[in-house]
Amino acid sequence: MGEQAKKCTLGVIVGNRGFFPGHLCESGRQMMIKVLEEEGIDVVILDVNATRYGAVESLDDANICSNYFESSPRAWIKRYYNIIRLS
Repeated sequence: MGEQAKKCTLGVIVGNRGFFPGHLCESGRQMMIKVLEEEGIDVVILDVNATRYGAVESLDDANICSNYFESSPRAWIKRYYNIIRLS
């Protein structure tokens, strides 16, 4: 294993259908970020204050999230997001 591992970055979207308690989005979000960062994975995620608990619950929230990922300095996120969006 002489090769150095490449740094991994993961785009994370927290979703809620609106009928689950919002605080679960917040605690789940914190847990996901903590675990991923402990594993050495960089996380790109919508700011917790951008929407209710930083989760996507509505079309408006999805547009906010879309704009955030599209404006990300990481080009791979833009390419990947556009592929998903066109599917």
